[in-house]
Amino acid sequence: MEYASLFGVEPTLGPLEQDYRRHYLKADASQATFILAATIGALLLTNLVDLGSAGFTRDTVRRLWVIGTGGVVTIIIIPLLRRVQRAAVLDLLVFVWSLAVALVVVYFRSTHAPIVSEATVAVLALGCYTVVPNRLLFRVIPAFLLTAGDASLLFRRPEGGTSAGYAVIFAYGFIHLVGIWSSSTLHRFRRRQFEALAGEQSARSEMQRLVRTDSLTGLISRAHFIERAEQELGRYRRYNTPFATLIVDLDHFKAVNDTYGHSAGDEVLRRFADLLQRHSRSNDLVGRLGGEEFGLLLPETRLVDAREVAARIVADCRELEVAVESHRLRFTVSVGVTEADPLDGGFSDVLRRADAALYAAKQQGRDRVETLPQPPASSY
Repeated sequence: MEYASLFGVEPTLGPLEQDYRRHYLKADASQATFILAATIGALLLTNLVDLGSAGFTRDTVRRLWVIGTGGVVTIIIIPLLRRVQRAAVLDLLVFVWSLAVALVVVYFRSTHAPIVSEATVAVLALGCYTVVPNRLLFRVIPAFLLTAGDASLLFRRPEGGTSAGYAVIFAYGFIHLVGIWSSSTLHRFRRRQFEALAGEQSARSEMQRLVRTDSLTGLISRAHFIERAEQELGRYRRYNTPFATLIVDLDHFKAVNDTYGHSAGDEVLRRFADLLQRHSRSNDLVGRLGGEEFGLLLPETRLVDAREVAARIVADCRELEVAVESHRLRFTVSVGVTEADPLDGGFSDVLRRADAALYAAKQQGRDRVETLPQPPASSY
């Protein structure tokens, strides 16, 4: 966890800081709305009580007018807080409002308004640190203005006295220390919570990626391939959009591992996976189903067109050379092709038919394409 420059006490999350602010933006906006409404409401209610006891004097009417104006401004700001989309905008709105309140309080104190006491100033200053949801700098400025303005008034008043002024300065200084410490502790704790949450989400995403991705080839895993294929089958049933499935198996792959080692076999699998991706469109599914067996799902593709795709894969594989140390390996593949059928109860039926076509290709000499059922004339 990093720290901002102001007094070295405001924690930040570095690259995660913006995510942190966005994550808590709605909660911070709701908190700011409550603080604004509660503060103005309390000041307005107190002044109405004062008006009832003191009557319509010049001082009470003036204070009521100022606070009423603040209430109108608050009513304007609150809808903006509810719609705010950026943390910087929230910070600015709350800062401007709290600064204006601080100036009003200092003004009341300078006119001997009895409604604003030293205790009120202390509570407002501490509240700036602990409950106002924005940057530490924006909390420090209004809090310091409240106490600095109030302390300076004590030195200017005849009844204040130097010793009383220093005592108040000491008390206000203690409030700032407590406020900064409590504020930084609170926000550090919340940032640690978010950091832990972000780490958990990252670990979960990485786990999902590992589950869905074959680590050797970078293709999707068998489980994810079948999951996506079931979704495509559902789309086929709803909208009657055809799709074809290819199962591709490397011929005599065991001999490659036995002769040149598993590292050579891994390189062959990676290079062949790259070849399959070059033959796929952006919306096609390409996955490793296990071992040397791969699957392709071609949305909106009929059987005859899928067979031509498979034929190109077989032809290009014949030309593929894989350099392993001093050897240059060549290999072939067999492909089974099928198309979704309205009678299929699930993708397992499609997969079973493609497997049967692949078995037929193996039985008839390998390095070839077989389909089930047999397609009509090509239109690809």
